[in-house]
Amino acid sequence: MKQAQVRARRQGGNRNETACLWPVAGVVILAVAIAGAASAQAGGPNPPQPIVVFPTGSFPESLAVRAGDLYVYLGFAGEVVRVTADGSQTRYASGLPTGSGLRTGLALDKLGNLYVAAATFASDPAPGVFMIPPGGGSFTRVLTLPAGSFPNGLAFHGKYLYVSDSDLGAIWRLLPTGTNTTLSAAWYQNPLLAPESTSAPTESPSTRLAAIYM
Repeated sequence: MKQAQVRARRQGGNRNETACLWPVAGVVILAVAIAGAASAQAGGPNPPQPIVVFPTGSFPESLAVRAGDLYVYLGFAGEVVRVTADGSQTRYASGLPTGSGLRTGLALDKLGNLYVAAATFASDPAPGVFMIPPGGGSFTRVLTLPAGSFPNGLAFHGKYLYVSDSDLGAIWRLLPTGTNTTLSAAWYQNPLLAPESTSAPTESPSTRLAAIYM
């Protein structure tokens, strides 16, 4: 099976971080390795090989795949790039307002619209989600959230877009219409999903960070 792979390296002190992504039987797998770690070992007879390496400092934050193309948000560069199977990369969109924050999750709908979460850490511009149409270039705000929210991961289920909130411990649900929707009440919220919790005194934040909730 032909693999589409991407490696992004971030240098920090003595650490080099390498991420490899490839589809296996329709499932996208993201593997992160710390180069030079004592336990690092070559992965099997056919270890993944990169088809593109981003410049140091790009900070690839989120990934989405459609029709063999890989979409990557480069956090510190402030842009979304599209990477084809041969490793060619083009700027797909840039200039989305994030204030002093950053863009986080990516998700594609069935029509090829790319949705980008923006954690602005401010009220102007407010956090939310932007939509980039097929072909890239322009963008439209489709969701505005309260100033204290931290939209992070995005996922589609049916016709709805679900947005995880890393600060409020919440899930927001949006029915995309192509225009902006302002939400003030989360679709789901639970202290167990928040960074800290006072309702579960026997459970530390570090314990909850290692858990998956349904």
